[in-house]
Amino acid sequence: MRPLRLEMEGFGTFSQRTTVDFVGADFFALVGPTGAGKSTVMDAICFGLYGRVPRWGTGIEYSLAPSATSGKVQLVFSAAGRVYVATRVVKRGGKGRVSTASAALERLPADVDPASPGDISGVIGTSLAGSAKSLTDQVERIIGLPFEQFTKCVLLPQGAFADFLHSSATERRKILESLLGYSVYREIQTAAGEEQRQAEAVLGHIDSQLAQSPQVTDTDLSAAKRRIEQLHELDGVVRETVPKLAELARRAADSDAELKIVDEEHSLLTYIRQPNDVDSIAGELTETAEVVEKSRQSVLDREEVEERLRNAAGGVDIARIEQLLADYATDAELAEGIAKGTPLTESAEERVAEAQRACEAARTELAAAESAHQAARDADLAASLRANLTTGDACPVCERPIPADLADHQRSDVDRARQHEAAARKAVDARTGELSTVQTKAIQYRSRLDELVERRERLTEKLRDAPTEAELKAERETAEAARSELSQASTAVRVARDELRRAEKTHSAVQDRLTSEWQRFDHHRDRVARLAPPPTDRADLRAAWRELSEWATEQLAVRKKRRAAHLTARDELDEQTRIIRNELSAQLIEAEVPFSPSSGTEDFSEIVTAERHAATSRLEQLTTARDRHIELARQRSEQAGHAEVAKHLHQHLGTRQFVSWLLTEALEDLVDGASRILYTLTSGQYDLAYVDGEFYVIDHHDADLTRPVKTLSGGETFAASLSLALAMSDQLAGMSSQGACLEAILLDEGFGTLDAATLDQVAANLENLATSGSRMVGVVTHVAGLAERIPVRYEVEKNASGSHVTRVDV
Repeated sequence: MRPLRLEMEGFGTFSQRTTVDFVGADFFALVGPTGAGKSTVMDAICFGLYGRVPRWGTGIEYSLAPSATSGKVQLVFSAAGRVYVATRVVKRGGKGRVSTASAALERLPADVDPASPGDISGVIGTSLAGSAKSLTDQVERIIGLPFEQFTKCVLLPQGAFADFLHSSATERRKILESLLGYSVYREIQTAAGEEQRQAEAVLGHIDSQLAQSPQVTDTDLSAAKRRIEQLHELDGVVRETVPKLAELARRAADSDAELKIVDEEHSLLTYIRQPNDVDSIAGELTETAEVVEKSRQSVLDREEVEERLRNAAGGVDIARIEQLLADYATDAELAEGIAKGTPLTESAEERVAEAQRACEAARTELAAAESAHQAARDADLAASLRANLTTGDACPVCERPIPADLADHQRSDVDRARQHEAAARKAVDARTGELSTVQTKAIQYRSRLDELVERRERLTEKLRDAPTEAELKAERETAEAARSELSQASTAVRVARDELRRAEKTHSAVQDRLTSEWQRFDHHRDRVARLAPPPTDRADLRAAWRELSEWATEQLAVRKKRRAAHLTARDELDEQTRIIRNELSAQLIEAEVPFSPSSGTEDFSEIVTAERHAATSRLEQLTTARDRHIELARQRSEQAGHAEVAKHLHQHLGTRQFVSWLLTEALEDLVDGASRILYTLTSGQYDLAYVDGEFYVIDHHDADLTRPVKTLSGGETFAASLSLALAMSDQLAGMSSQGACLEAILLDEGFGTLDAATLDQVAANLENLATSGSRMVGVVTHVAGLAERIPVRYEVEKNASGSHVTRVDV
């Protein structure tokens, strides 16, 4: 696994979106002050792949930044030549619980260049996982390492190896067993014990089946085979006999079919008899035909009389006569109306003249009253001067004293004149209203009278050349008499036609009866048509019935003779069948084959075939039971061996001798690999050795002095720990059962304890590891000297907005 690009947002100390580009960084260092977030970058790589971080345990509560409600980690990495994108999104719930909201894994197309960031960004690949668990499972399959081995082979926990160097033998055994994953052998022991218990349980089940399995002997099989042979011989007899019985049955069925036909023909012929009412139908038909002809002639005669009277009455225009008589009646009504309306109109016009004269007199009286009223007002013009005068004052005009009653006298004259004018005006209004009323009525009378006169003049002009009223009435009486005769003639025609319809209906009913009788005749004849009855004379129903009845009597005698012959032949067939069936039944009884005496011919074949199948099935069951018993015995032997192997494996692993041997071998390999690395790191000064459960170093600069690792300085201890870490990484990679893709090694450990020379040697060794092309090497360090020697540095800083990463290529 080689990381290519890491994107973090809201993860740990990285509150804001941060992208770390690892493309081309074969040897890099994460540098920065303590707490800046260097280890968080390593955590993000591990979290993106496995959803876990070693220092968090199994929880993910620390994955979110304190102020963030959601976070995202996206890792683009390569493995075995393919490029993948792993994405995990976490969210903080309502109660502060952090959980994975979504997870996905994609494989990018094969033509994507991992060294070109532009080719990786935004490419849509093939989806491999859509949940957190499936993502982790796919990562383990692709990389070839589970989480525990990944954190020992790729993301190396250096501190554990420092403890490993100084631990007791027992503690070292536990640490090594944990690091190498040898706890699996305890699981194998447990599995072996469980396998033993399961095998013994299966063994008990097989013993139970063996106890229930029947013991089949060779005698049982021989008896079953003899039974099959016996039934095979009997089947041959049945196969030979059944066709004979079938042929007899066929001949019997043919005889029965022919006898059935004879009986059916006999039955059909029995029903052919002439009906009793055939003779009377012909006479009724002739009689009703004569009645129809007489009725038809009566209708023709009466229609002729009706036509003659209709022609005679056709010359008189009754409607014209009635119209002229109506006009004469109207003329009389108009004359009467004129005679009554003339004096009324003249009287109304005289009342109009009287009203006009009264109206003129009233207007004259009103004019006089208006003049008198005006004169009285003129005489009272000095009234305004008297308003401030009293009795006895001098008149301002004549200077004479004013009398006491002068003003009252003058006011009385004006009031009388005004009242007289008002009365005169009221009289004019009354006369004018009366004039309008009588004028309206006079106009209405005159208009109505003029209308009557005009209508009578037009009617008089119309009747100028018309016959007189008396002549018209005489013509009308003559026409009414002719019309009465025509009505009587029409009634006679209707009566005659009703009689004709009744006669035709009666005749039609007789014809229907004749047709029905012919249909009945045809029905009986059609039923025996296949027997070739004689031809029919359709003109005479009685003769047709007579000929058919005589022919049916002759055919009945023939059918009786045929029936007797068929019955005799049928008895002979039944006797032959009885003899053959008795012989076959005797053989079935002898062979102990159950059957019913009423079984049919085909039933014998089915019975013997069923018995053969039952015997064959019995033989198969016996053979299967015997084979099953043999197979159970074989399985028991095999399962017993399996249980014994599981038992011994459980016992051997239970003594821990095997695990101890494995740990010893693994430790020797580990020390051998670590010694070579330490020799290189110390420029040939030290080798590492393991003696009697303790680690020692061999100091070649001091006459190959062997001394415990506890005597090493801090830098020497780190070098030894690093050697063990690198050796363990190689050893675990080789032990990976899935073929791990170890393309990177990430060291999250400080290098401050190394002196300059050792630091140079460590840096050179890591650089050689990186330049060899086998792995990407990344370190987390505070040591400036080491960081300066590394070609790619990621400077991690932290401020109020969170951590930030800047790539620096040297």
